[in-house]
Amino acid sequence: MRPLLRHAATLALITTTAITSTASAGGYDTPVLYSARHMGMGGTGVSWVYDPTALYINPAGIGQTEFISLTLDISPIIASIEAVPKGDTPAKAGPALLTPFLFGASFRVWEYITLGVGAFPVASASGGYEYSVAATSLDIVDETSIRFFEFPVAIAFNYKDYVSVAFSWRPTLAQIVRSQESTNQQGNTAPYHDLSTSGFSMEGWRVGLQAKPIEMLSIGVHYRHKLEMNTEADRGMLLSYEMKNPVFPVILPSKLTFGARVDVPVLEVDLGISIDAEYGWQSQNDKVSVTAESAALNVNGVAIPGTEIQNADFPILYNWQDAWTVRWGAEVGFLEGAALRVGFIWDQETSNRGYPSAFGTPPADTYSLTLGGGYKAKNWEVNLAYAYRTGETTIEPEDVKDSATCTNCSSAGYHAIELHGIYVDFSWYFDLPTSLAHWSPKAK
Repeated sequence: MRPLLRHAATLALITTTAITSTASAGGYDTPVLYSARHMGMGGTGVSWVYDPTALYINPAGIGQTEFISLTLDISPIIASIEAVPKGDTPAKAGPALLTPFLFGASFRVWEYITLGVGAFPVASASGGYEYSVAATSLDIVDETSIRFFEFPVAIAFNYKDYVSVAFSWRPTLAQIVRSQESTNQQGNTAPYHDLSTSGFSMEGWRVGLQAKPIEMLSIGVHYRHKLEMNTEADRGMLLSYEMKNPVFPVILPSKLTFGARVDVPVLEVDLGISIDAEYGWQSQNDKVSVTAESAALNVNGVAIPGTEIQNADFPILYNWQDAWTVRWGAEVGFLEGAALRVGFIWDQETSNRGYPSAFGTPPADTYSLTLGGGYKAKNWEVNLAYAYRTGETTIEPEDVKDSATCTNCSSAGYHAIELHGIYVDFSWYFDLPTSLAHWSPKAK
């Protein structure tokens, strides 16, 4: 990647990387991300999202736009993880602050066509550890950060408010930072990993559908296609090898989500119940290889003669497995526009116990409880939500495979994640001009 583009990628991602040092994702996807309205109901929304958050949840949702809609969501998340980065030394990363955000806009350009644009971090994995190894008297600082940032452009084809079909093209930026250094008793510091790469892809896409076969029932389907891209740098270090023009491939796997929502009046209040079931082809992330034009062993800043390798290849092992994420949520509407919400998420084990990582969700199922509320007026809406996510496991020494050759694997021992998320969103809805009022789905 050219230096100018790489610097642009870094600037675009800085709000989500500069103060982030703790993992948040099962695979790279996290089940507790956007937005406050949807997180209050366990993150459900494939069948009923109607604001520009649809660019993330299901692009078909922009088909419900009356004229112009704008949404801003801010999702500060405090997360911590425990793992055994290397050897037999347990360590804890965090608590640390992450600041995902989403901005989206949708515009009905014709009775049957709606357009949408947005920007948001879409997936991540990270962690930062400081620990000491008694056997070597070394103090270790070990950090990894992987970020994906999406800029979708979507078009939805609408028929009244009965059905909407949408396609979203999603240009994506990615950034990887991998660093590890050790300091001995004399205060001398030596890097072991020092790699920062970034890349840009124009090949990502999503498709979605929403339908309302009867007044009380909404259904939806959303498919996100696999994204493969290369991140690059001019130089870097991995396993003490100084590399020229390293290339680090990344894969954001495919996933398919089905959802349904039922709305019924109960005891003079409006009750909505929603469920989403998502299947992720996480096994598409099997392994990749960090390649370089050349690499040479460099110890304490000194190049070792005779160690240069042309067309160097460093394998990165994942061996993830396909997994389900199931979301459930309920909403009670009362007074005039107010609502209270509750939700639950089960996220199936994704990473491989044989190749665990200290920089992602542990190889275990995780569980999330969510609460929220909001108020919707005629032309604006505000929502607030809270999510708590947890998961843990103990990996036995006999479970771990090829630990000596897996540059990105952690060691056997206790692995856990704990996350607290607070979500705030605000949406503005602009009415159609009187002369175009027949365009609105509500007028059909």
